[in-house]
Amino acid sequence: MIEYPEIIDKLVSDATQGLELDRIIAKKVWKYYIKADGIVVKTTYESIGAVAKALNVHQTVINNHLDKWIKGGLEDNYLFSSELDSLEFEKLMELSLLRKYNNLKVWVYDALTLELISDMFSSMKKAADYFNVDYRSLLKHLDTKKATTKGGKLILLFSNELSELEKESLLNRAWCGGKTNRAAGRFHQQP
Repeated sequence: MIEYPEIIDKLVSDATQGLELDRIIAKKVWKYYIKADGIVVKTTYESIGAVAKALNVHQTVINNHLDKWIKGGLEDNYLFSSELDSLEFEKLMELSLLRKYNNLKVWVYDALTLELISDMFSSMKKAADYFNVDYRSLLKHLDTKKATTKGGKLILLFSNELSELEKESLLNRAWCGGKTNRAAGRFHQQP
């Protein structure tokens, strides 16, 4: 029988302080891999070592990315020490989309004249900031050839610069509800 358990507890506590035993003890890791098409693959690992081995990286790299909401994660792998709830999962998807479209170049044209509005925007975020809107409102009109009103202007958005032939083709037809209407002679705003 131990006569002084408080002293023993204090000695053990002092001896183990600074050893970071929680890194040695196996703890589950949830890995969320987001594919290019937006599909999410969730995998559960029994330890940090197991996920490090699967991703072919050192455990320190895993510790540096665990529970961090870093855009892009670890090569599109996001690592968490607990399973994400639905709200956190939505946040993860937003983070992934933001990364994907933040570097996307955007060409914005006046829908009536097909003149470039400003120069090419180096990112979806910069285009959204220019029109003072959320990037998702621009994203849903990207490359659709359907005009939308943003910042008081009727615009068309493309992920590539239009060639002269493409501009001419667009000017020779007008869009009404997604259908060609040559008689209208102008673009109609889409909701």
